Amino acid sequence: MTFSVLVLSGGQARRLGQDKASTVINGSTMLDRVLRDIPEEASIVIVGDAPKNLKRKVIITREEPAGAGPLAALAAGLIHVVTSNFLLLATDMPFVGDLGTRLLEILEDSPIQIDAVVPIDESGKTQPLCAAYRTATVRGALARIGNYTNGSMKQLTAELQIRNYDQQNLWELSDVDTVENLEKARSHARKIEGDAMMNEWIAEVKTALGLKVEVDVDLVLDLARDAAHNVTRPAAPVTAYLLGMAVAGGQDPKLAAAKIQHLALSRGQSKED
Repeated sequence: MTFSVLVLSGGQARRLGQDKASTVINGSTMLDRVLRDIPEEASIVIVGDAPKNLKRKVIITREEPAGAGPLAALAAGLIHVVTSNFLLLATDMPFVGDLGTRLLEILEDSPIQIDAVVPIDESGKTQPLCAAYRTATVRGALARIGNYTNGSMKQLTAELQIRNYDQQNLWELSDVDTVENLEKARSHARKIEGDAMMNEWIAEVKTALGLKVEVDVDLVLDLARDAAHNVTRPAAPVTAYLLGMAVAGGQDPKLAAAKIQHLALSRGQSKED
């Protein structure tokens, strides 16, 4: 089965407060995780942002204007799709696994009048940003829509004959839009994968920076969570950096983290009052 994968990696990520594609979950960026189970022979097109050290060979493009929405991003990526079918994915679905290839197999076996296979989540909502599509019919639908700047995926799916797929593994369709989503995703990843990937990532960074320090992952993640929740989301990485500077200056990691967490929790209490 020959196919292309089109990954939408743009968007403002306002609620998460950081670039989604390069956000790390258990040692791997979300974009690397999305692409992990894609066969090597598949052609991959990224629309939007991508980490510089991405592990797969990809084509990177951008919608015009940037931030013009999913239909504009889809149209920009579709220019580089040369296969008859393609898989559309969002960059913030770290547990999608091989769901996409399963959807493509269903599409391959479906009657020609079926234009797409779209999964349904537990709430009964369709997920068109994790779906298999026929390239020609999507191009035709976009042409009929015309002005797709700031358009929605509902406009596209309304133009297509859809076959729904009742998805049982809810984690495969889970996305990471908020700090809370990220915490749950990291916890789930460590539960099902162990700490292997996180440890691998830490080892790589330590080697690159020439460091020989021990890293308390739970301590750092808890501190980042408290800073994000009680101060502001962008405070999370900055606070972790400040903890690192304090430790580099000779302070005990747990004592320094306790001081910062006390400040963050006090700030949160002040907000409530």
